[in-house]
Amino acid sequence: MCATQSPINELASLDAVISGFDRADLLSAVAGLQLLPINAERVVRLEALAHRIACLQSTRSRRVAPHSLRGLCDSPALAAIADAEDPFDSVFCEEVSFHGGSYRVLPGLNEHATFILKRILEPLYFHRDDFPDHEYVRLATRLIHGTLALSERICDVAGIVRNPPIESRFQEPIVVPDGTTLARLKNAVRFSRAAFHLFLERLHLPLDSLQPIIATVAELQLDTQLQISGLLSRKPLVAVGSDIVVASPTELLPALRNALIGLAQDRGVAEELASRFGSATWQAVVEHLGYVKCDAIPAQVPVWADRPRYVHDGFFDLDTDKIIYCLSVTDSLEGYDRLHPFSLWHTPGLDEALTARLEAVADYIYTHQPQINEIFLILLTQSVGRYVGIGIGGPDLTSFLLPASDLCTLCLLEGGKELVFWKFAIVRDETRKQASIAPSGAIDEYEFYRKNRYTFYASDDYRPTKIWFVPGGAGVLRRDVFRERDWHGVRSYEANRLVEVTRFTSPDVPVYSLSENIGSELALLVEGLPLPVWITGPETPMPRDQRRVYGEFVDAIAYWLWQFSQAIAPVLQDMQGRFTILRIIVDLNWTGDDLEEVAIQTGPAQPLVTAEANTERGAITVRFEKGIEDALATADNAGERLFLREILLAIRSMSRHDVARALRDHELSHTIDAFAPLGLKKKVFFLSAGNMPQLDGRGLPHGRTVQEVDKNLLLDPIGDHFRRDQHFVTGAIDPDRVSAVINEIVDFCYQEFISMVASLSPDGLLEELVLRHESNVSGAFKAKLLAATRIACFGQSPEFLKDFSEGLSQHSEAAVAGRFLIEYVTATPPKGLRPMSLSMYDALLARAAIITTYGMLSDIVHFQIARVDVDMLGAGRLGFRPDQYRAAMRDYRLRFAATQASESAARFRRQWQDAAPVDNEWRTEVETATEAEFGFPLSKLVELLSFAIELGLYHPPIVRMRYEDVVANFAAREDWNQQMVEDAIEMFLYRPRANFLKPGNGYRGEDVYPWRYGRRLSYLRRPFLVQEQDGTWIVWGHRHVKEAHHYLLQTCFGGRMQASSNAMKVLVSRYANREGEEFNDEVADRLEVKPKLWVRRRLKKIGRGTTAILPPGDIDVLVIDVSRTSIYTLECKNLAFARTPFELAAELRALTESTEHSRSLIAKHQRRVVWLKEHLDRVIEWANLDPSKTWSVHSAVVVDEHAMSPKLQDVGEPVFSIEDLRADQDDFGLSVLCTSTYVPYSTNTADHED
Repeated sequence: MCATQSPINELASLDAVISGFDRADLLSAVAGLQLLPINAERVVRLEALAHRIACLQSTRSRRVAPHSLRGLCDSPALAAIADAEDPFDSVFCEEVSFHGGSYRVLPGLNEHATFILKRILEPLYFHRDDFPDHEYVRLATRLIHGTLALSERICDVAGIVRNPPIESRFQEPIVVPDGTTLARLKNAVRFSRAAFHLFLERLHLPLDSLQPIIATVAELQLDTQLQISGLLSRKPLVAVGSDIVVASPTELLPALRNALIGLAQDRGVAEELASRFGSATWQAVVEHLGYVKCDAIPAQVPVWADRPRYVHDGFFDLDTDKIIYCLSVTDSLEGYDRLHPFSLWHTPGLDEALTARLEAVADYIYTHQPQINEIFLILLTQSVGRYVGIGIGGPDLTSFLLPASDLCTLCLLEGGKELVFWKFAIVRDETRKQASIAPSGAIDEYEFYRKNRYTFYASDDYRPTKIWFVPGGAGVLRRDVFRERDWHGVRSYEANRLVEVTRFTSPDVPVYSLSENIGSELALLVEGLPLPVWITGPETPMPRDQRRVYGEFVDAIAYWLWQFSQAIAPVLQDMQGRFTILRIIVDLNWTGDDLEEVAIQTGPAQPLVTAEANTERGAITVRFEKGIEDALATADNAGERLFLREILLAIRSMSRHDVARALRDHELSHTIDAFAPLGLKKKVFFLSAGNMPQLDGRGLPHGRTVQEVDKNLLLDPIGDHFRRDQHFVTGAIDPDRVSAVINEIVDFCYQEFISMVASLSPDGLLEELVLRHESNVSGAFKAKLLAATRIACFGQSPEFLKDFSEGLSQHSEAAVAGRFLIEYVTATPPKGLRPMSLSMYDALLARAAIITTYGMLSDIVHFQIARVDVDMLGAGRLGFRPDQYRAAMRDYRLRFAATQASESAARFRRQWQDAAPVDNEWRTEVETATEAEFGFPLSKLVELLSFAIELGLYHPPIVRMRYEDVVANFAAREDWNQQMVEDAIEMFLYRPRANFLKPGNGYRGEDVYPWRYGRRLSYLRRPFLVQEQDGTWIVWGHRHVKEAHHYLLQTCFGGRMQASSNAMKVLVSRYANREGEEFNDEVADRLEVKPKLWVRRRLKKIGRGTTAILPPGDIDVLVIDVSRTSIYTLECKNLAFARTPFELAAELRALTESTEHSRSLIAKHQRRVVWLKEHLDRVIEWANLDPSKTWSVHSAVVVDEHAMSPKLQDVGEPVFSIEDLRADQDDFGLSVLCTSTYVPYSTNTADHED
């Protein structure tokens, strides 16, 4: 119990007010206020008030009205204890599964209450060995069942749902609702004794089942101060006259836990309960660590002769050279005081024992596993509500200390992210070298770190020396996790079994999977229907090699049943009286992938899919034949509509009455068209890796993007370098030094990069880098390919577009950095001893990404594309103020993502379409030009790359083959010989060399800069990597070779190739001109939509016949607006090819800079404008315009992208993007656009980007 000081006169005034009301009514009102989520952060005052009311005696019958209750809650005595309240750090309402169903519970201020209770229940009812004291189990079952049912009843009457939103407004006045709501809340917590007894009887429980949590009259003693976490935390039920009031509903779980422990003490089984609680906690830890790819290692931990029963430990995977040692200490229940359940948990001798254990484990690891050079300690505690403090010494280990329940929460939050907690510990340790971190909960720290982009810097204005954490972050994080997972108990598809499920996809899709060992069992639940529907795999053992295919079908059927909810609801409603669930069983009627065997098994008349209803079991078996794959391997969802029809017919047959109008024969096709229209709304994919080798995921590791935390870890060393070695002080850096600063950042990271690579062992290194890059290629391709079906199935929201844009950006960053890493390791193979690890890969990738990013920034400054301002920030880091170029690039990325999303449908369909025919004249020109440029016609080069892809598909995941074997394999193909192969393959080989930055052999230094496009020494251009190890080996990944194939075509026909042969220069120029004409037409097409605009494109002459006059060059688009007597001449410039600063600089020079030998495009355009004005009368005559009116001539340059450089401000001509044309204006805004000065992207110069 904790008593808080309130002035005696204020407390006396409070008591006087309380005494004026009916005690039971007032107590139930105050208890009811605790059921409002908005009062979650006011429970301290409410519980103190409830205890005060329970202890005071009153004979008055006056019921409390909302306004009176509000005045009572605002009393000075309660206000005096408001500072004891903190932001709400828990989930307001969760669920616990137990006999009879799933029960809503209110953890209140006890953020671990639900986790602890579940860990107590598991060993009592689900342990492999029965609990030794059966009487304890019997009594405990009554108590648990009664308490949970009571909690469920309270939530049901009060209308509380799982995890309602919490608005943090702690220490503000208590919220009192209107009278109707207040009455409902009071009814939720108040029972007459007769009703309470009836409630227990209906549960088949004795009337004294809940006696351990009911406060007696003798216990309700009035204190001289307000009481917090006192009697009501142990006994929240209060008998008031003829009623029972749940005075503190948020204390039901702690009270139940306390009662169970007290009962165990009384029966002498507390030690057994503690031991089993520890085992259950450990099992939860093992399972949840698996979610972040830290699987338990079966290796035996060293013997611990005197290991306490409540301590568990084990090794877990972390990295090639790192291992996790996890040590869990759970409450021993020794010295547990049931009268003070939140007191201190004393652990005499434990600190010393743990220190000795860590020393023994460290010695064991470093002796027996020499490949391990770092142990990551995860030290967990889990009390049953008591406070505990553990201090350890021993070896200096990177460590992470937190409660086991919080670790499980974080594992769910960061599911799938390897090394995530180790990196958090590393960043925290680095921060502690310069700053004192105030003691706080680990989950509060983690939320702060995650919110601030995986760093402990909250501001760039200063480098922290002391860090405090504002409370409340832990609650936000816990509620976010619950919102994503939404755990709750449901009836299983297996008889007499209750299971806990968790959300399978997004919060707006009511499809759930089993929460234990997520993903291990193929079973999905569709909720939100009159009857729960389970979709499962077969009832017989599932072939391992078919698990993925089964999973696709289970997922697809669950999705479609959700989509068809409205149509199938009447049938499920009709089934409610006969069945508790509907189960749909997926059965694939084939084994393996032997096509010949399947052809024998399935005759031509065999239906591709059948759905058989079992009206006795309430189940439908959907059986698929092998031929369904061909029906599903299309660009539309025709195959899915086929099996949907069979499933819907089977569901219809489950009803005894004709209740489903939408499923009747004459309506069924319309119903399917309504919810699954023929098109891209598609969930099952049978895609050919032969046609799309990027989709081949066999043998690939998980995809890995550039980790934000690793880039952040470089910011301080870079800043320190300039402060210490360059003596920079806080403030703006001289603009004349900006270029040198950027180049030095690149050099700083490059020197670290080459030093780290040099330390690595070459054994298997290149192969691992290629594998990881292949994984990124595959992930990026699949994301873009399936964007169309994702949009068709779930819609295109702003959130989707933002996520899609970020995904594309992350894939692109990882691809560029990964290619640079591969290029460097291939060119200069290391000779070190250190094996490659994931943490090393992340560190190298981060440095490669920064080298690339700042190399591009260096080009921006060098080519004067945009101004870049650099500051030495107060935090000791360099800050780059966002400039017009960066703002334009951010905007471009978003619009590029939108374009990719809008074009995804066409891109998806193209995968099933035959290539468009190419006319022979164009083909001949291409073949001639590429042979002149490369020595081989394009068709032969593509053929060679196709050979490599084919070999890769037969030898996944990547190929490593001796050079002579590669040549022999390729030379055996038709129309090839050894000399041809050797000559052709040479242009695709990336060979080692003495100096990475000085390639020699006619190559320039720019050919190795990873931020430049069209480099002759790039992995995209040379996808075959040469290894000199006991001979010459060639390493390649077929997914990247396919990307190199696209790159080759794009380079030849995308207008971005720096050709050397005249034939190729002509070809590239022709293609670029064609692309320019298409943009020209796009502008004209858009303007022609407005009837009042008279539009002509690529105008070569004015007038007709021999009297026509010729302008000095074609006018791209001429627009006449009769209503405004305006003539517009538009120069159309397609900048789509210019993506890098180097390319953009070249485009801008061609656009704006004239030489003595050639005029710029702007100069040519302005010459045509002058000519048009000089011949305005001829134009008026030619266009049949009214010569009596005054006509004005305006001009502008139209670009396809918003110009990325402020240099266009000085060209003397308006410049705007095609996207600036406003369809809501009758002239698309030309009257403004063609008279306005170009304004580059505006930015807030106070913002910085590190």
